[in-house]
Amino acid sequence: MNEATLKLLDKYIWDLLVVTFSIILLWRGISVVGSQIQAKGIGPMTMQALGLVVLLPAILMLSTNNSVPGELTATLIGAIAGYIFGVRNAETS
Repeated sequence: MNEATLKLLDKYIWDLLVVTFSIILLWRGISVVGSQIQAKGIGPMTMQALGLVVLLPAILMLSTNNSVPGELTATLIGAIAGYIFGVRNAETS
């Protein structure tokens, strides 16, 4: 195999790992949020958690096939992290 083929194969393996991780994250996140809804009902924190559970895997999957540039992916993940820590800090204040 030549170097270009190995590089392409490496990219496909990386893409497969990210998509698999994203699907597992989405599946487990929805099951955890679903159990919280059954136990406590739907509240504002539940809706925030559900939004994060859906958005994060979607951003990761879109970034694997270069649908969105790397800079935009980093910006979106940073915005999500800032939102999570900002909400947590606002609640404790």
